[in-house]
This record gives sequence, C-alpha cells and structure tokens, in this order.
Amino acid sequence: MVEIDNLSFRYGRREVLSQLSLTLEPGKIYGLFGENGTGKTTFLSLLCGLKKPSGGSIRVPVGGTPWQRSPEFLEWVYFLPDDFSVYSGTPVRFEKDFAPFRKGFDKEGYYRLLERFGIDIHQRMDRMSYGQLKKVHIAFALCSGAGLLLMDEPTNGLDVPSKAAFCETVKRFSLGQGTVVIATHQVQDVADLIDQTLSLAH
Repeated sequence: MVEIDNLSFRYGRREVLSQLSLTLEPGKIYGLFGENGTGKTTFLSLLCGLKKPSGGSIRVPVGGTPWQRSPEFLEWVYFLPDDFSVYSGTPVRFEKDFAPFRKGFDKEGYYRLLERFGIDIHQRMDRMSYGQLKKVHIAFALCSGAGLLLMDEPTNGLDVPSKAAFCETVKRFSLGQGTVVIATHQVQDVADLIDQTLSLAH
C-alpha cells in the first residue's frame, strides 16, 4: 500500500501539486487522465523517487521514502516513461542486461509477450520504430515483478491488437496484487481497465 499525505510540488514559484492525499492499494489499476501540463508525469516521478516533494509525504512498504532511492525500493517499483534512452542491443540483450536486477522477473512471460507483440527479438532496438521500441519496454515492465508499476502514456504508438494485449496483460499484473498507475490522455484506450480515477486537482 502507498499512502500519500498532503503531497505538494513546485517548479520554482509554480505549484504543480498541492496538498494531495490518497491511498494506492495492491491489486488495483489507477488512471491519471488529463492533458499535458496537468501534473501527471510529475506525480509519477514523485512516486518513483525521481523528484522530491516540496511538502507532504509518500509512505511505501519497502525501502524508506521514494526519494531515498534505496535498492529495495528500486526493485519494488518500475517506472515506464513515454520516452526512452538509446539502447543499441537486442531485446534478448536487454533482458540479459537488466533482468538480473529484478528478482521477480518473469522471463518466459517477457518472451511470450514479445511474440504476441510481433517483435523480432534479434533486431537492434536502436533500429526499431517508436511503436516497436515501446512494445519491448512494455513487455519488460509488465514482467518486471514490481509491486508498483507506473506507466506514462503507455499506449502511445501501439496498434489496435497491441493495445488489446497490453490491457489484458496489465489486468493479469494487477490480479497478482501489483499496483498500477497509468497516466494518459488516451482515455479510450484504457477506460475499461481502470478501477479508480485519481484526481490531481488542487
């Protein structure tokens, strides 16, 4: 369970989040809907410890506070951004390089999902289209074994069959008692998936 109490964040003088309080429960899928600039990505960055709150607190079940970025916390959380850094290896090499850092990683599930997404696992990722690259990162995230999965605009760049596979796999992830937070302005892609909508309004 993640408990957020009076959370606030500012960029200089501009307040993005103000005294936000809510609880994220295991086994639930939460939706953050809204246009760019409404604080969705900032909220995800706070949850995974990439930013430190201006005020308030975030309590997580492992590894202290998120912004301390302890090894235990980093294994428990997974943040899937909308943009990715360049990686020149293949999806196979990606799994070999990064899966060892995640004790609960589902290797078989990763390759099954890549096959369903129609990904050539021997193609270099820096030569893939944005949509193909997105599918590889989604597959890894959903098989990461994380307790808290944070996803920023995950359906951008996906074709219709891949969106269906994505929704089905996210549902299975949450049934395993993982917590999922999806930030998106593509509401129609995930509307049937969401258990609860989160409001970031002041």
